[in-house]
Amino acid sequence: MEKPPYTFQDITYFSVGDVEKKDPRIDYISKLNLEIGSSIPHGRYSLNLIKPFPPLGREGKNLNVLKSLRYDEIESISAFRGSNGEKNARIEIHRKDSGTTISVKCKRIEGIPGWNAKQ
Repeated sequence: MEKPPYTFQDITYFSVGDVEKKDPRIDYISKLNLEIGSSIPHGRYSLNLIKPFPPLGREGKNLNVLKSLRYDEIESISAFRGSNGEKNARIEIHRKDSGTTISVKCKRIEGIPGWNAKQ
């Protein structure tokens, strides 16, 4: 059974920071950094998504959509650790305007308060 997500609400800041590639010659992302500011919990957080899976594993349209998001378009952001049945972590960004959700799967997420590095 999947553990409850860590949720950021009342988003006050959002940006896609560093996009670290596995190799400069290969268009594959090994680490994606998200900067999130929220009122609940209060603060600013730097989350690292390790080995994001395609379609964000490679740069392209989906990464451009993520980079173009503004904080005032986001209702909340949920981070899931994954579970035994579903071993992959993920970030879900819930949009206000369309009610859609952008989901980014990855190997693990670093920087969530209270989560250890192993997850």
